[in-house]
Amino acid sequence: MSKDTWPVSASSYRINWAPQTVVEEVLQNVSTILATQTGTVPYSRKLGVTSGLVDSQTPVFIAMATREIIQKVSEFEPRAIIHSVSFDKANASDGVIRPKLVIGVKR
Repeated sequence: MSKDTWPVSASSYRINWAPQTVVEEVLQNVSTILATQTGTVPYSRKLGVTSGLVDSQTPVFIAMATREIIQKVSEFEPRAIIHSVSFDKANASDGVIRPKLVIGVKR
C-alpha cells in the first residue's frame, strides 16, 4: 500500500465528531457506509448497503456486493477513490464475509 492509500472496513473506525483531517473524515464516512444497512437512516434511506444478498452463494454475493459498495461509496463519499474491494472470508463457513477496501482521498 502506498502512503496515499488507506485500508478501511465496516469495523475499522469509531465515530469522531471532530476529525482532525480530511483523510480521517473520509475514512470514517466510508466505514459508516459499509456498516450501515440501507433503509435504516431517516431522511437518507439509500445510505448504506443492502442486506438482501445475505443468502446468496459466495461468488454471487461477492460480485453483487462489490458493485453496490462501489456505487454507494461513489454516491455518498465522492472524495474517496476506491483502489480495491476485497472480502475477508476467514469466517465464511459461519456465513460471515466482510468487505475490506483500499481507498485514496481526493484533495
